[in-house]
Amino acid sequence: MPSPDPMPPAEMPPTTKRVGIVDARNCDKLNYRDVMYGEVSVRWVWDGQKLAPQKVCVVPESNDVSSVWSFSQHNDVTLSERQEEVANPQ
Repeated sequence: MPSPDPMPPAEMPPTTKRVGIVDARNCDKLNYRDVMYGEVSVRWVWDGQKLAPQKVCVVPESNDVSSVWSFSQHNDVTLSERQEEVANPQ
């Protein structure tokens, strides 16, 4: 009896990560000249009365700190999100 053909390795679907885009160039009170990119996550943020989960974009800054931009409180700042493919490790 012939042996069955081995199954080809299953291809993993590409994984994605959520990338936030922050445009604060139109905010007169801030001095940002470029569009910034960061990781989208949910953080516990003080809303004035209690800690509440909020969708935020965490942008690494040049001085080894990160700025956190909330999607729910942005006034003259434009926040958007996109999915970006991440290479699967082999």
